[in-house]
Amino acid sequence: MKETIFRSLFTSLIVTNIWTIFIFFNYLYEEPGMLHGFGTLVLYLWSCWITAGLGTIGIIITSVKKSLLVKQKLFILIMITTLNAFYTVIFIILNILSLIRFESLIEVFLIANLLVSITSFLLIKNINYITKPSANRL
Repeated sequence: MKETIFRSLFTSLIVTNIWTIFIFFNYLYEEPGMLHGFGTLVLYLWSCWITAGLGTIGIIITSVKKSLLVKQKLFILIMITTLNAFYTVIFIILNILSLIRFESLIEVFLIANLLVSITSFLLIKNINYITKPSANRL
């Protein structure tokens, strides 16, 4: 189990690092002008929607499909949790720095990513609780 957890955390770390580098160079090579950085913001918002959607699909697949192994379920759910938590943290930082104001449409990104990451985290805890051998059993 630990190997699966470490492998999924490492994979999600690589994905977030690649995404961060891509966003940095996207912002760096945008044309200077009035709306400098707007394309990067739109790309970030699209990334939030995509990860929330993929996370929801992943949660549904791991909940419905019984043929998946426990390691496969954990791998998918840990990837979902870390990626959505990553976007939630970035969104909170952007709001604290007042780069994005809370608007009615943009708050949906925070709520969607937060709900998906919390739900997948609770499913991970449930899977780990079920698969752990009990100390009372002999």
